Amino acid sequence: MQARPADSCANVLVLRHTSVHSNAFATGCRQRAAADARPIDNTPAVRLEPGLGQLRELWHEGLDQLAKSAGDDQRGPELRDALVAQHRIALYRLVATEGLDLEVAEDLQAAYEGAVYHVWRANSKPTCYEPALLPDYTTESRSDPASQAQVLAEMAERSAIDEAAVARVEAAIEHDIAFLAMSAGDQEAFVESVRRAAAEAEAYPELSELEMPVPESSQAAARILVQLLLSAPVTIG
Repeated sequence: MQARPADSCANVLVLRHTSVHSNAFATGCRQRAAADARPIDNTPAVRLEPGLGQLRELWHEGLDQLAKSAGDDQRGPELRDALVAQHRIALYRLVATEGLDLEVAEDLQAAYEGAVYHVWRANSKPTCYEPALLPDYTTESRSDPASQAQVLAEMAERSAIDEAAVARVEAAIEHDIAFLAMSAGDQEAFVESVRRAAAEAEAYPELSELEMPVPESSQAAARILVQLLLSAPVTIG
């Protein structure tokens, strides 16, 4: 990561994280500085722009490259982990220099890690998720942001912004992020409550159809992500 003011390290240390691959979102300034100073070897290069531009490229070009490299047993996992680390570093920069809220950064990281895991898993040699008890909102919340990213990118490319469609996408991503940001215990409790409520229903509702608490940080993260994916001006505050 780029150099940061010394007093910003204290803020980094309080970041929580509910990751699928990385350890903690913030494990201390020493690890962060080391990761920033040392490029990750043996991975295809992703051209990165500072700040928000870097996040945008990680969602677009980064996920595209991962889909192409996932089938390689070595390069796939390496690129997967590199993208997650680069996304985290970009968020550190925005927290330090642009005033991005820490909880919003955490939620954005959870969304990206879920999308990265889904793209890698869907395109690697084992093409199926392990069987899971229904409803499987973990898989849905990981795959949906990646799918929505493609929809928004295509919309932006055509310069045909459907505001109603964008609003639906943002609402769906809010639910995905809110679920991904839950602790494992809270996720299990939430799924169990849906299972009990559904009783003998033939199918469970999609995550986006459920009434669920969506924290303000998840709402803000979804808004920022939609703006990024549409290549629109991004409002941090």
